[in-house]
Amino acid sequence: MNIPQDRTRLFETLAGLLATQLIVFGLGYYMLNEPTRIAESQTQILQIQLDDAMTLYAQNCSVCHGLAGEGIGAIPALNNSALQTMAYEDLTKTIARGRFNTAMPAWSKEDGGALSDYQISELVGLIQSGDWNATPGPGRQSGTCPARPVRDRP
Repeated sequence: MNIPQDRTRLFETLAGLLATQLIVFGLGYYMLNEPTRIAESQTQILQIQLDDAMTLYAQNCSVCHGLAGEGIGAIPALNNSALQTMAYEDLTKTIARGRFNTAMPAWSKEDGGALSDYQISELVGLIQSGDWNATPGPGRQSGTCPARPVRDRP
């Protein structure tokens, strides 16, 4: 009677060890692939945010700064390397609060503007990381900005 019970105990022990090894190998495999998965996810999130920012830009900023951030008249261009390397906080503050003695209004809801903090952060991301060649597309497709900038009109 004792022999079948010993075999059962041995089988349970071996099954437990096998299950533990499978868990350890599974976690190891997951750990090896995690950096790649995180990098891909971050790239996808950045692209979604940039797409949203291009639409926001077309609706709110393109009339003054141009469809591709080239600037119109005395309004400065946004597609320049100085702004791409400017501190995130400084760009956020400029968009949120505007610029004193300039045509740049405050865009933050806290300061009477129309944009949330998240929307402002998306615009900062566009200025620092966006593809200015792709920026005119969303505005033209949605009809939220003119097909030609104001300075090009007769």
